Amino acid sequence: VVPASAPGPTPAPTPPEPPPAVEPVRPALPATVTVKVESVPAGAAVSSGGEVLGNTPLELDLMREGSPRALEFKLAGHEPVTAAVSAQSAPVLRVELPVRREPKRPVGPAPDLGIKTGR
Repeated sequence: VVPASAPGPTPAPTPPEPPPAVEPVRPALPATVTVKVESVPAGAAVSSGGEVLGNTPLELDLMREGSPRALEFKLAGHEPVTAAVSAQSAPVLRVELPVRREPKRPVGPAPDLGIKTGR
């Protein structure tokens, strides 16, 4: 007959390990940024590299990490303007188009055009 072992103290339950620390999840930034393109006055034709993009005001979706793009603005009666646009231009790129200065016409008698009148 083998003697039974004496009951010993019951081991304390091991506390559960705390969950691993989780860094807060930052929302991923979108790959593109929308830039509103405006001109003063409105209605200028906008192009880039020969490609017509539309008339102001318009919105462009640009790559967040993309290089700046050259935009050409043209409006009748105004000087054309070129401006660079990039994601850093957001939310608005506003361009002023100066009024075109027409050369002054000489004031004085009309030149003789060789037109005979009174026949």
